[in-house]
Amino acid sequence: MSGQPRTMRSPYMEWAKLHSAARYKLAGSGIKSYPLADLPVRLDQLEIDGPDSYGYPPLQERLAKRNGVAVDCVVAATGTSMANHLAMAALIQAGDEILMEQPTYELLLSLAHYLGAKVLRFPRRLEDGFAIDPQAVRKNLTKRTRLIVITNLHNPSSAPVDEKTLTSIGEMAEQLGARVLVDEVYREAIFDQPTRSAFHLGNHFIVTSSLTKAYGLSGLRCGWILAEPVLAHRLVPTTDARIRGRGSEELLAEVLEQVEVPVEFETGIAPVIVIACRIDTWQLRSTTTMSFGATFACQTILFDVDVPLVTKKQ
Repeated sequence: MSGQPRTMRSPYMEWAKLHSAARYKLAGSGIKSYPLADLPVRLDQLEIDGPDSYGYPPLQERLAKRNGVAVDCVVAATGTSMANHLAMAALIQAGDEILMEQPTYELLLSLAHYLGAKVLRFPRRLEDGFAIDPQAVRKNLTKRTRLIVITNLHNPSSAPVDEKTLTSIGEMAEQLGARVLVDEVYREAIFDQPTRSAFHLGNHFIVTSSLTKAYGLSGLRCGWILAEPVLAHRLVPTTDARIRGRGSEELLAEVLEQVEVPVEFETGIAPVIVIACRIDTWQLRSTTTMSFGATFACQTILFDVDVPLVTKKQ
């Protein structure tokens, strides 16, 4: 092999974890964290050891029930980021071509490059409300496209993708023998206009999500992949990479039995998605303006005009 070794690195995540502290931090992208003491489970109900197999059946069953799918379509993962990693690694090979929205969640872009993909982009423009134009997708597809990657709700803007658009993208992918990966971690934040998962639009859709953003349960790292049974079966052995034990899976199963969409948001109104580094190719500025949508739970902060940011140094 030639060339430099690949390194899995996300500049955005490094910034978020190491440099995002502030007196008034608006960088939270989910709701108020749910305390362990309030979870509907006691430690004496949990075991830390048990049968060693792929998937804890009660957890698989409750994830399936929650998403309205068959159990053999569910692959549990350690959060959405790991779900995206497992799904993308199973769907592409080094050198394969993928088409990804721009802007997008930076970690998706870093992951694609780490896996050795050739990444093409299609625009989601500010002037169009960050909506997806199916013609822009079609224009950037090639015969070599193996995967189309989008987020719904859009990260970073929180703009939704309607089912008609998703169906159109799915048809394009199907014609090429490609798949569509949809990160739906924010979808359940659409609290007044419930939508069904893109998974239900056809076998060429693969969906990832978790309890992190809409439920305040980031610390549980409860993520999942929804895929047609053959692909799901192929994904299952890859979950050896997870870092979750039997006790945490029992806890997740108990929580899933009772969890509801919370309404106490981190900001007091709704979760906030911040374009902290203008996500993938954007540059961090020292000014900001706020743009709030009335319909959707996720609000967006865009860096544009002269309102100074509050940082730790200040």
